[in-house]
Amino acid sequence: MSSASAPDRPTYWLTRFLVLRLLGVVYLVAFLSLARQVVPLIGEHGLLPASAYLDRLVTHFGAHRSAALATPSLFWLALSDRLLVAGAWVGVALALLVVAGFANALVMRCPRSAAIDRPPTASAAKAAHAASPKVQARPGLDT
Repeated sequence: MSSASAPDRPTYWLTRFLVLRLLGVVYLVAFLSLARQVVPLIGEHGLLPASAYLDRLVTHFGAHRSAALATPSLFWLALSDRLLVAGAWVGVALALLVVAGFANALVMRCPRSAAIDRPPTASAAKAAHAASPKVQARPGLDT
C-alpha cells in the first residue's frame, strides 16, 4: 500500500473551533455572574469577606508567605471591593476574546499542535522508515 493512497490525518479544526468558543461562553457567563455577585459574596461587607478568609489562611499556615504559597492569588497583594469587581470584568473581557476566536491564534501557533495537525512530509516518513528496526520474514510465511 503506497503512502499516496493513505488517508490524511484528521485536523480536528471544527472540534477545536467549537470547544474553544463554547468554553469561552461558559467563562463569559461565569465571569458575568461573578461581576454581579462578587461584592455581596466576598466583598468587604459580604457573606464571607475575602479579607477574613485570607486572615484565617495566615492563621492556619502560620505565616503570610506560607499561606500565599499554599493558596496563590493576586489578592494577596491588594484587596478591595473595586479590585474584586475589576478582576471579574477583566475575566469577562478575556472570555469575550476567547469567544471571538483569539484563543485559536495561540493554539494554532503552538508547535506541538502544528506538528499533530500536519501529515508527515515524504522526507520525514523516509527517515522514520529508515530508523525503524528491520524485521526479517520467517521461512514459510508470506511477506
